[in-house]
Amino acid sequence: RCGIPFPEPSPALFSANSPIGACPECEGFGRTVELDLEKVIPNPNLSIRQGLIATWRTPAYREMHEWMLKLARRRRIRTAVSFREMTEEERNWVVEGEPREAHDDDKWPGVRGFFKWLEGRRYKTHVRILLAKYRRFVICPTCGGSKLKPEAMNVRVDDRTIADVG
Repeated sequence: RCGIPFPEPSPALFSANSPIGACPECEGFGRTVELDLEKVIPNPNLSIRQGLIATWRTPAYREMHEWMLKLARRRRIRTAVSFREMTEEERNWVVEGEPREAHDDDKWPGVRGFFKWLEGRRYKTHVRILLAKYRRFVICPTCGGSKLKPEAMNVRVDDRTIADVG
């Protein structure tokens, strides 16, 4: 009635185990993985100087802590107050970082930028272990946990979708 063409339903369209039916975002798992800031910053009562970011308390990533301190001083971000006491702008700087150009090493990437950088090194076992330690599973925002493509969820019988029935 609306003029939008839909493919003819097939059994594979209703299977999360099939690429025809699986949600493209979660690949049919119903959940996605995201950075868990409560694990990265387990104690918001700590300051940057005190080692706010758990990941950077290790010798392997201590340089990130030092770099953050250096850039924070330049940007006039307070490093002696707890994360909880920081302004929204300061907390955003810590977590989200600054907009960066292609080869701009003088911009803070933020916690999220650091983990995005790590993603590119997932071929290393120790990096995969580190990433897993600071992540959590959440319901897929695309399929709402149904595991299926929107095309499958558009098919209704007695005004119910397969997710309503199954």
